Amino acid sequence: DGAFLVGDYTPHSRESNTSSEGIAALKKVFRPVVGDNMLFTQGNHDHVDTVGLAKDGNNDPASGKYGVFVINENDYSAYGGGSAAVANQLTAYFNEKVSGDWGNKPIFVLCHVPLHYSMRTETSNSGKTARPMVDVLNEAGANGLNILFLFGHNHSGDYDSYLGGSSIYLAKGDTMLIAKPENYKE
Repeated sequence: DGAFLVGDYTPHSRESNTSSEGIAALKKVFRPVVGDNMLFTQGNHDHVDTVGLAKDGNNDPASGKYGVFVINENDYSAYGGGSAAVANQLTAYFNEKVSGDWGNKPIFVLCHVPLHYSMRTETSNSGKTARPMVDVLNEAGANGLNILFLFGHNHSGDYDSYLGGSSIYLAKGDTMLIAKPENYKE
């Protein structure tokens, strides 16, 4: 039905904006399969003004078949910060779904960085600010929403091998380690 991509459309750093070229190349690959139904979330290599990036927040399709909430790198980055504001936006978005007639339709939350405990969350500030978003996601799930959190830039090494490594699936009731102060090795 569509394609969700979660950042880093160039091997270069943010100083060289070739991300638009990467997005254009990916569109050529995916268009025969999904048409123009593609969302590109900003990664840490992508400029905020890269042509083709999805807007922050609600990106629900007109069909209403599923929901999509985008968390771009400038809102919640590898370098921390922003999670309280994003958590507030997510809360408002989820509250709309719970109070409406959303039912069990899936809601995809797209974010470049993971929220769970990984090499990246251990060595950067993103893990230190994950808790507010984890709490909002857990509460929305407890309120009956069917949420799928998709992320990219993991760098987990063996930290999440107990979850399946690069392909993680957690069902309702499953648990995982999340980045928290007592897990840091500063």
